Amino acid sequence: MNPRRAHIRSRRAFTLIEAIASIVIIATIVPTSVLMLRDATTARIDAVQTTRATWFATAVAEQIKADAASTSPALGTPAFADANAYLNTPSTGLYARLSDLSTFYNTSAITYTVTISTLVSDSGTATGNVAEDIYRYIQVNVVWSSDRFGARQMTIGQLIAENNA
Repeated sequence: MNPRRAHIRSRRAFTLIEAIASIVIIATIVPTSVLMLRDATTARIDAVQTTRATWFATAVAEQIKADAASTSPALGTPAFADANAYLNTPSTGLYARLSDLSTFYNTSAITYTVTISTLVSDSGTATGNVAEDIYRYIQVNVVWSSDRFGARQMTIGQLIAENNA
């Protein structure tokens, strides 16, 4: 047998083994890579949803603070005394005034509620003392869903001083 032919034959066999090994390696790596990409995408979506929920909760809380500082007869801190009217009055209630903003977030399955307490002290509890119970604890609760964690919730609370002047 010609030594040159033997070398060619063995080189072809080695190339075939290399091809099979490459296919096995690719077949092992590709599914793992696809799973890692899927997990990274899910984590990114969750981070975006959490960021959106934070922005939304902050926007609602800032609107409430602006309402507390307002000199409008329908707003200001005295408006918080009737929480239902402040929140639900058609066209002038908080929910109505924030409807354009909330519609955007609702399309991303992010919703919110606002809770306004009775007058409380700076500790957040009612003492019965009129001089101490001059605050309202206002909570903005935002709810959204996560593919990794299920239903998520964030609450922002703030004490707002009652201004009866």
